[in-house]
Amino acid sequence: MSDRKSTVDLPEFLKNITAPILGFIGLTFSINSFFKLFIEKDSGPFVFIFLAAGIFCLEGIFYYYAYRWEPKSQNTISPLILRRDSINEKSQVEVTRQRKIRHFSATGLWLTPILVIAILGGWQYVESLPPKDIIILVADFDGPDPDKYGVAATIRGNLEKETARYPNIKVKFTDKIKEKGGSEKAREEGKKQKATIVIWGWYWKTKDIMPISVHFELLSWPGFSYISDNSLSLPTDLTNRQVQILPISQLEKSITIQTHLSKEMTYLTLLTLGLFHSFAEEWEDAIEKFTSALDQMQNIENKISNFSKAQVLIFRGNARNSQGNLLGALTDLDKAIQIEPNNSSSYILRSLIRIRKHNEQGALADINTAIKLEPQSSQPYLSRGIIRGLYLQDPGGIKDVNKFIRLNPKEADGYSIRGSIRIGRGDSRGGLSDIDKAVELNPKDILNYSLRGSYRCQKGDIRRGIADLDKAIQLNFKSSNTYALRGSCRIQAGEKEEGMKDLNKAIQLNPKSSEAYTQRGSYGIELGGDKKQGIADFTRAIQLNPISDLAYLQRGNARIQIGDKEEGMKDLNKAIQLNPKNSNAYVLRGNNHIQFGDKKRGNEDLDKAIFLTSQDIQRNPANTLAYFIRGIAHSLLDQSKDVIADFSKVLQLNRRDYSSFIMRGNAYLSLEKFKIAISDFNQAILLRPNSFEAYFGRGLSYQYQKNYRQALSDYDHALHLKANFIEKISKIEILKNMGIINYEVGSKDEALRLFEIIREDKEGRNHLSSNFALAVALSTKGQKQASFELAKSVLNSDKDYSSIDFLKNKQLWGNRFIDDAQKFLSRSDVKALIQ
Repeated sequence: MSDRKSTVDLPEFLKNITAPILGFIGLTFSINSFFKLFIEKDSGPFVFIFLAAGIFCLEGIFYYYAYRWEPKSQNTISPLILRRDSINEKSQVEVTRQRKIRHFSATGLWLTPILVIAILGGWQYVESLPPKDIIILVADFDGPDPDKYGVAATIRGNLEKETARYPNIKVKFTDKIKEKGGSEKAREEGKKQKATIVIWGWYWKTKDIMPISVHFELLSWPGFSYISDNSLSLPTDLTNRQVQILPISQLEKSITIQTHLSKEMTYLTLLTLGLFHSFAEEWEDAIEKFTSALDQMQNIENKISNFSKAQVLIFRGNARNSQGNLLGALTDLDKAIQIEPNNSSSYILRSLIRIRKHNEQGALADINTAIKLEPQSSQPYLSRGIIRGLYLQDPGGIKDVNKFIRLNPKEADGYSIRGSIRIGRGDSRGGLSDIDKAVELNPKDILNYSLRGSYRCQKGDIRRGIADLDKAIQLNFKSSNTYALRGSCRIQAGEKEEGMKDLNKAIQLNPKSSEAYTQRGSYGIELGGDKKQGIADFTRAIQLNPISDLAYLQRGNARIQIGDKEEGMKDLNKAIQLNPKNSNAYVLRGNNHIQFGDKKRGNEDLDKAIFLTSQDIQRNPANTLAYFIRGIAHSLLDQSKDVIADFSKVLQLNRRDYSSFIMRGNAYLSLEKFKIAISDFNQAILLRPNSFEAYFGRGLSYQYQKNYRQALSDYDHALHLKANFIEKISKIEILKNMGIINYEVGSKDEALRLFEIIREDKEGRNHLSSNFALAVALSTKGQKQASFELAKSVLNSDKDYSSIDFLKNKQLWGNRFIDDAQKFLSRSDVKALIQ
């Protein structure tokens, strides 16, 4: 009996005692390790040691039960008590249970390492993601009586109060960071907790004084291209790293020192958040943070920060400029220069804003001042290259940028700016190569993708342009400017609905973007939208930026289109007042003067536009926009040969400019060179298959050639393309021409129907050409009185319709229509109207 008790079966013992204990230990170690990793963010060596031990235990248990376990029969009940069939049943149940244990263990043996690898991989991926919240980590200050003076607690409390309205900002406490560990320890702890900011410090007491050191540690910095490389350094620690010596009396009045430090840290926090919002192009939030930082600075008597009020004003000025508030930006920079007249960054940024206000001389004066202040700095040369090369069309701009690139061969900004200048001067290949280099050097900079995408869209490479803009949006989905660019590109590609969605998104992201409202209003009207809504957009743009000559120009043009001529002309005058070099404004105002009967003033404006664009072309012979605007001015002056020359030059520089094919086709049409005109319209249709203007122009050319079948086909196609949103007058012209053609080919009833449609239309009711055609058609139907009333209204307005040559050459009436018109004009009652 005693021998039986002392004999121990080892597998049975493992199964009953050791295995469950080891399994429990392994599971406990594993769960605890995962908790440390994911919850406490502790990735120290002991965590991984415990994790490995736990997994080893679990794997051992799984291996044993899967391959080494040899259980004895579990049937210990006497067969005298149970029937044989019951015994067999219980044995079968036991066998099934053992089989399940083996299968479960075998599965666990192979699944556990796979799960561990997947979980650790997921953990590493999650750790690599940027934090959703901005975390400010405040370390408990090291000192003789931290509980008594509560420096860290007071700083944390004030930060929580100031950031309470920002749900994505979290303030946390951490253990003391000793002076010995310093910045390295602060950054290590901050990275572990994914903090953006770490505030730490120390202090002690002697008999009379209290040395104190406070550090505001940033783990990363955004970049700002307008900052001079010497005038404003961006350190990791925003405090001056110097020990402050304060009298003991101040320490004993702990509330004084606590308040001072907490305000200082709050100011630096708001400044930092403003910078990060700027980097993300969240201009409204950035301006709010900079304004709050400036308010905090007013209450700090002894500023220990490296950043002065002038530098914060520079940051806010940049945000306001990017938002479109040029006047607010200039106010900030004027104040910054007044406070620190030797800070070159203020002059650099102000020069870029002044150039947007068309103050070229002021801009050059500012940038030259910046160069005098820091002749060895590279940034002012880049800024002067922008002003000279992009705005003043001065070839010297490339020289300035070349100097910047020599000093900074790894900086992407130099290549992107030089690429833009080269493209503007007609060197498309060199320009695109430079922008490609900028993307290569800085593949995460959305500006380079936006620049390349915008250029490709302008050159007609729409698909690749949109792909670049898609990439920019992936990098920063909050960039208002990028959505606006993609919207424009999509509209060019014919994706009108998607394009307008992008423009709406741009305004949603930046409700104070004057440019976005102007762009949405322009495209909205161009696509046949409500002109009043477009005018509302232009009005909002002007409210946001009262010096926007483009917004005034567009609003003036829209007001004239809805019949508000007086207010429309006021807007055009204002646009020219704001920018006397806006050649496009002179073209629009000149055209409207002519339309309103003041041909002299109209021609003066058009001549002025030609003079200004000729100056632009002289400075930059590859300025396609100048050729384009001058070509339009020539067309309004009926100078067809000059029109052809200007638009031929545009097409020489850019063979994918479909608008130039249309304008040149119209010029050839006016010179009765119909075959060449049709060739240009064909090219325009190849570039933009849904071009209403191209089909209308080609239909007109075919009509002049008396190719009526092709003319009707093009007119019908144009109507179907834009039947819902073309200008009413264009639709009326098409219907009138189709009526004339149908009359000529013998379909008088169809012609009469088309003329009646025009007559019933609100806009077509007073259309002289179609009304006179209807009068002649009604006369042939015996409707003498109705035809007389229509002829009376037309001839009282314009006696030219009594001329057969006018009807034949200007109105394209064919022989059949002319014969009936002669009969109509010979009627005694109609003759009386002519005399």
